[in-house]
Amino acid sequence: MSRAEIIKDPRSGELFGPTYRDIIAESTNGSRIWEFFSYNQKGELLYGPRFYNSEGRLIQDGVNIPELISRYGSPLEVVDPVIAQIRARQWDEMFANVATQVEYRLDGNFRSFATKAAPAMEIVTAAIGAGWSPEASSEQDIYNAIWLKKHDLLPDWVKILANGYKFPPEGKYSRLDPLSDGFRMRSYAEMIVDANIAGIRVVPIIDSLAEIPFFGSKRVPKMEVGIRFKAYGKKPGISFEELPARHGETWEGVVKAARELTEQGHLLTTFHAMISAADSVPVDEFVGSLLEAVNYFFELRKHYPSLEHFNIGGGMPTLSSNYDHEGFLTKLLTGLKVMAEKSGQTMPILDVEFGTYISAEAGIAVLQLENIKVNGVESGGVRIPWGVSKGSYNREIIDQWLLAVRYKGLAGNYANNRSRLMRLGDSTCDKQGILLTDAKRPNTIFMPRVPEGARDLIVVIPEQQAYEEALTGIGGVQYCLSAEAKDIIIVRDKDGRVTGELVQNNQNPDRTLHLLGYNIENIPHMRRFEDSRGPASRYQGYF
Repeated sequence: MSRAEIIKDPRSGELFGPTYRDIIAESTNGSRIWEFFSYNQKGELLYGPRFYNSEGRLIQDGVNIPELISRYGSPLEVVDPVIAQIRARQWDEMFANVATQVEYRLDGNFRSFATKAAPAMEIVTAAIGAGWSPEASSEQDIYNAIWLKKHDLLPDWVKILANGYKFPPEGKYSRLDPLSDGFRMRSYAEMIVDANIAGIRVVPIIDSLAEIPFFGSKRVPKMEVGIRFKAYGKKPGISFEELPARHGETWEGVVKAARELTEQGHLLTTFHAMISAADSVPVDEFVGSLLEAVNYFFELRKHYPSLEHFNIGGGMPTLSSNYDHEGFLTKLLTGLKVMAEKSGQTMPILDVEFGTYISAEAGIAVLQLENIKVNGVESGGVRIPWGVSKGSYNREIIDQWLLAVRYKGLAGNYANNRSRLMRLGDSTCDKQGILLTDAKRPNTIFMPRVPEGARDLIVVIPEQQAYEEALTGIGGVQYCLSAEAKDIIIVRDKDGRVTGELVQNNQNPDRTLHLLGYNIENIPHMRRFEDSRGPASRYQGYF
């Protein structure tokens, strides 16, 4: 929006723009965010995909956000798992289109959903429903997969790639049936073996030579395996040998691991070489580094023909971002094809492990502003009001601090009203409880102007279903002891019609008391602090 369209009110000192509907449309022009958002005639925000019948008639629009607030209050976390399925299938369509154009093998697309981004069952099963296997990072991931298998939610075609360190357990491995009622979780390495014995296909990606003795023991059955190459952080001019990466083995270590694993009877199928998150480096540099790594894949494959999968890891941004997904895929598949031809080998199957790409857009944070107040005068006499909501920004959008992510907030209602510049914060007394933005005026955002005294302006933060709950936890003690948002999971039928909402309130005040040590059994120990003759009075430290 041009500066000429921003008007300073001479009486209040506030900055106003055109209607909110117009200003948000201009600032997000070309973004695919509107595939899952829209405003109705009243200016209320609708969230979710639109479904049409065979005649092109709309049968289901997005879910009305103000109506959810009226039913369940604020704050809310709204999750629509179908969005994760849609994004997964769109990647598959894009791969098929690009592969056809560059004449790459159409079956060269193996997809995993990185469950660490959003391990909740609704997202994991949505990804599986789209043909994506879960990717594991810990024993809990395997335990979750076993639970899904027990309840007939894990199809036989699923192949779980098990990344991360798999420390050898103490003592000898003893077989347990994970599908039996008495099974309990144990070490990551043991869980991987347990799952394979039970018919769940789990492929350990060896991260360290220290993992090999366990998987080579006589008690462990032969299985499909992969090896991670030390590649993370690769940049032009820096060799793989020089990288200070935590994960993976050097080329010499990879060769040794391949020899020992295959001598023990395991089938080597996967070469893992994650370079970085895709959006952290330019596309050409990213593809160039991957193609350097694939040289080692082809060299290893000369000795192990079973090596079929070249795994680039995850870190792919959402389709709503400005990342050139199709350009990246075109350059990578073209390069892989050329290098396969030079080596005289078949093109590899490309493995991806996407988390944010699949899950982020499937969830939003919804907050209602309980108070709007003007505090202070800035340069030029400008006054920018604060909109204050219940809950905690450090809980609902913690990755703006930990991962330096910046989100575009959307108004949940009043979109037909004129816009005004605001700052948004929560009801906690912590200075970090604000919405961070990249605006020229620090941490400002345009929101609709509302009637004086109104307490129903709604703010929606998109892309809140990747890592947020993994970083803050679910239930229990939250930042500043603030209330955790209720989870609202949208339920649909096979045609996309909304049939209901699953409501999860994961926080209980009595459980929070218990977690903080407010227990009857602790009272005698705490009473000691009441006594002036207690331990503090006897402290002889230096002051």
